[in-house]
Amino acid sequence: MNYIMKNTLMHHTFRSRRYRIIKINPRAKDRKGQCDEPKLKGKTIEIPIGDSLADLDVQIHEAIHASFWELDEESVTIAGMNISKFLWRLGWRRMKDFKINAQ
Repeated sequence: MNYIMKNTLMHHTFRSRRYRIIKINPRAKDRKGQCDEPKLKGKTIEIPIGDSLADLDVQIHEAIHASFWELDEESVTIAGMNISKFLWRLGWRRMKDFKINAQ
């Protein structure tokens, strides 16, 4: 698993369902994300942790899947692209070593 970055263990809760987040190296050949079904035990989300618009799009896309599993892929793709482009135009960028204190 050389496509996984070190310090990969992190969790986030979407709609009362806790996911393990796996950070994919953004330079990996297949840097597409993946989100497990919310009812699955030990569910994970794989996302590239890069600083490009494409990486932001994948991150948001997988978060939408985790939040609204019932949406079809086309709707998730359109919403993810629109939100990522909107945030990018507002100036959002990834900051290295930035941590948010979970409540």
